Amino acid sequence: MTAFEDAEFWEYVTVDENGNMIGVQEDMPESAWPDYEAFLEEQKYAKEHNVKI
Repeated sequence: MTAFEDAEFWEYVTVDENGNMIGVQEDMPESAWPDYEAFLEEQKYAKEHNVKI
């Protein structure tokens, strides 16, 4: 289980035609933003350090 598996922001994720996450819906509640921003930081760190999540 990852730290973000049950995060609220997953309900607001938008994807492209290939199913890749491209962002979140504009109506995402403020309460979901901290986890979403932490998720993006984790993804950025992993990419910079060639870590597979």
